[in-house]
Amino acid sequence: MSWDVTQARAREVTGEILKAQLPDTPPAERDRAQQFHLQLRTLALLEDLRRAHRSWAPDARARKRRVPPVVFVPRADAASGALRVLGAISDVRSRRSEQDPLLVLAAVAHADVAAWLEDDHPAPVGVHALGARRGPYEDWVSDLRVRQAPSRGRALAWTLPVRLTRLQLQAGETTRLAPVPVRRSWWFLWSRWSVLLALVLVAAGAGLRVQQLSEKYCEARLVGSNPDAVWRTDPGGTRECIGVGTGSVTFAGDAGGIRLSGELPGAGADRTGADIGLRTLEDAIRRENDRVAALPNVRYVTVVYAGSLTTAAGQDGRALNSLKELAGVHLAQVRNNAGDPLKIKVLVANGGQDMYFQTEMVHRIVDLAARDRSIAGVVGLGRDTSDSDTALTLLQQAGLAVVSTTNSASYLARGHVNYFGLAATDQEEAAALRLIVDGLATPPQDRWAAVLTRTPTPDDRYSPEHARYGSAMLTDAGYRLIGDRPLEYGLTPNGDPDYEAALATACHGDHPPAVLYLAGRADDVDQLMHRLASDKGCARPLAVLTGDDLTKAQFRTGGTAMAPQATLYYTALSDPAATARGSDLAATAASVLHLAPAGANPYEDDVFSDGSLALAYDATAALQAGAAKAGASQLTGTGSVMAALRAVQLNNRPTGTVDFREVGPLATEPQPGHGLHIIRVRRDAQGAPVTDHLCGRPAGETAPLTGCVP
Repeated sequence: MSWDVTQARAREVTGEILKAQLPDTPPAERDRAQQFHLQLRTLALLEDLRRAHRSWAPDARARKRRVPPVVFVPRADAASGALRVLGAISDVRSRRSEQDPLLVLAAVAHADVAAWLEDDHPAPVGVHALGARRGPYEDWVSDLRVRQAPSRGRALAWTLPVRLTRLQLQAGETTRLAPVPVRRSWWFLWSRWSVLLALVLVAAGAGLRVQQLSEKYCEARLVGSNPDAVWRTDPGGTRECIGVGTGSVTFAGDAGGIRLSGELPGAGADRTGADIGLRTLEDAIRRENDRVAALPNVRYVTVVYAGSLTTAAGQDGRALNSLKELAGVHLAQVRNNAGDPLKIKVLVANGGQDMYFQTEMVHRIVDLAARDRSIAGVVGLGRDTSDSDTALTLLQQAGLAVVSTTNSASYLARGHVNYFGLAATDQEEAAALRLIVDGLATPPQDRWAAVLTRTPTPDDRYSPEHARYGSAMLTDAGYRLIGDRPLEYGLTPNGDPDYEAALATACHGDHPPAVLYLAGRADDVDQLMHRLASDKGCARPLAVLTGDDLTKAQFRTGGTAMAPQATLYYTALSDPAATARGSDLAATAASVLHLAPAGANPYEDDVFSDGSLALAYDATAALQAGAAKAGASQLTGTGSVMAALRAVQLNNRPTGTVDFREVGPLATEPQPGHGLHIIRVRRDAQGAPVTDHLCGRPAGETAPLTGCVP
């Protein structure tokens, strides 16, 4: 309605009200104006009553009023104006479509009935033809539409006349009224302010609850938070998302984290994998999972990759190994799904920096496997921690096989039937380094050695075990240990090794060491080399021996230094540059992730050279092969995968041959067929590190190492 029309109607209403009050208004016109004024006020009354009984009002007012409002008029006649009010109510109702709840009970004398109507209309007696079996109310309802027609003039359509005789009105015949109880409820306390207060409390409570849930769950919702991933705080005070990445959970931080090139975002843009981070891989895996789910009549199994994908603040590089493994898992997924009838879905699980929350992560995997019967097993778990044994036990009880990538613990295969390791054990690595120690031909009087090991912590069982096997190997080779035991070194608050006390004992005693055995992590080597270069007590030529974790070191890029007097020998679980050239890994990586290193041998690039990507690629393929032999799918058979894995043999793999046929359950001796290589690093005339592959064997071969000349 336009503003002009509204103003015109307002002026008309005002004029009618004035006509009803002015003494000089003609009687007929004044009567019409007064009737209009009465109808206007009646309309306002009925509208107020209707609004007071709205069913969907925010203050639930209709629930408070269990009976309609009732007006009783003991004597309605023309003199009191009651008949005009009744007429106004009927007229307003006849003109409007809305219903109001007002009920009027009025007593009208027979003599006054004629005043209801015009002279030429019958009275509203409500009488029907003989034979009708309806009551007065039914008759009134049936006639209501006709009685509202304009042709009926001033007939009061909304009145229901009930004739009462003089006899019925006598005192003895009147109906006695009895009170009827009205059921009350708490809705009577409801009001608009109550609604507002309730909404504020609900909103505040919901917000507080969501905040509480967001402190616990990585994907928090007011209803239905994702239980598969939770927040945990590591010893350094950094919150890390731990568990399985289902739903929209992502383990990639806002900054994106380390790249496959080993650099942070924005650095080393010319290196292979500089544009591929954790979020890129997570998104690619989800797209492939969705593609598999959309295939008609598809059969698939789900592989869970479990690694260390998040780190404390400022230590992004410690997630590089797991990032490479995840890339290998995805490449194996895409390669398999291109042609194999049994497809692979991949779920990503995170145990936090250095797998500190490994048990928490495994609990989430086990809980998810109880709901998702397509989960065939776990790939990864490549770091040996104090709770690795507990984690393997939980997975074994859940019927889940584990194909480990880089975990070199010797005790896991002896204690768990579900464990299949691609990595040579610490015992095997120490035995291989014995070939180097013997080749040094150190005179007997100079056969002094120092074993440096990290102070034991809950997140690292690798160092103590490596120190134990290294000490035994050196002692058996005729070397005497300085201090008669491994020398422990701790870590500073920012994670750097503190060699002060250990090197003071090793390098400043009566017998300087000819061999230094580092039973630590790759992160510790750079600091060790800097200390050796500046420590005059260790200035003589020195052979430094260490295990497979050193494959993570970055000698080619200058990220790991070399002391001038030191020659470093370390073991590697795989050497793709020597074993992977006949495989399809590089071609798959180039087509799927656009990883195409320059050079004749792509496996010499840092993305491939440490073997992490190749080991995860083979581990995923082996788990899928075991599931295929077990006849497993998302429907059935996943519980038989660990048994079927003992029949798996895969040839021409990047690491060699993956063969679990000779792997016995709970074997007391090292499993046969592990790949193992010895790498030497020393400085050239210009002071640059030079890396040489001394000797090795691919996976699947059981012959002893030969040609390991220092």
